[in-house]
Amino acid sequence: MDKSDTQYYLSFILAANAVVLLALRRWEGLRDYLLRMTFCGLCFLPLVIKLMMQLQEVSALPNVSSHSSSSIDSIKILFWSLTRYVLPLMDQAWNSLLRSWLLRLGLPLILIWVLVRYREFLQPSRIALWLASMIMVIFFVGISIRLGTAFVLIYHTAALFLPIILTVTAIIEIAGNRKVMHIIGSILLVAYGLAIYETYKPMAKGGDWRRVASHIMQTEKPGEPILVFRSEFVLPFRVYYTGKNDVIPIPKEPNLQKYDPYSQALKDEESIKDIIAHAKGDSARFWLITVPNSPLRGVDFHPELLDDFVHKYLDIIADEKFFGSRVRLLIPKKEQG
Repeated sequence: MDKSDTQYYLSFILAANAVVLLALRRWEGLRDYLLRMTFCGLCFLPLVIKLMMQLQEVSALPNVSSHSSSSIDSIKILFWSLTRYVLPLMDQAWNSLLRSWLLRLGLPLILIWVLVRYREFLQPSRIALWLASMIMVIFFVGISIRLGTAFVLIYHTAALFLPIILTVTAIIEIAGNRKVMHIIGSILLVAYGLAIYETYKPMAKGGDWRRVASHIMQTEKPGEPILVFRSEFVLPFRVYYTGKNDVIPIPKEPNLQKYDPYSQALKDEESIKDIIAHAKGDSARFWLITVPNSPLRGVDFHPELLDDFVHKYLDIIADEKFFGSRVRLLIPKKEQG
């Protein structure tokens, strides 16, 4: 499930709006809303067809059963994803621990407070807020059970950002205490500011291909081919690399007509030996660019086979780590020195 194909998650919000109108018995508004949404649904129909194809594709993956989720697992991953919006501390050990305990202590207190002052939550506008949020949570849990949590990543909860913020705002409003508002607002401001800084501090997307290419071009010599694993990452690297050596994807050139993740998986040590021998030719030294292991759509690319091969047959002359990638200059052990 690709993040570029998740715009249909917005339909959860549209469906929640209809449920809210139904619950509040606003029949005329519901009728007008359904008429407008019928037109939107017709426009959305091509994406519905694509969604069905995606679901069939995911179901056909050999490893998808290992990623299937129970309802409890789905609720857990959704809950902890939402905490990133409510209290977006960086994912360092002490920050994660702090967030965990703040939520464990804070949520029961909020629940008790809501039960004590429940009448204030029964106003139509607040009923709409809570009901819409609940409906969207149900949708997210349902689709994560259907696809498995491996396919429902954190950015899929982005559609819940607005109701979560509105919920916090409603709680502060009901509290009616300006000091409480200032304290909570200050905490959220600091948390969001630190999270934004930490997220964008590398100033690069995964792979950091511009800096990788610049590093290699500054230190490379002729006759040092550049091997890139996985195959698809050769595409962004080639955009920035204008050096003097060949750029060779492992295990083979990506298919630009049809995306096939299976073709990027390594098979065994012998196939890796053949690929590298053919790629480097008569060159003694060569570059190897890799990215952290990240199974995609249930496909395991077996990067451990490549790491074992490097450890067994090659010596590392230089080793540099970038944001989301690693660059090594290698030489066969028998040829060093």
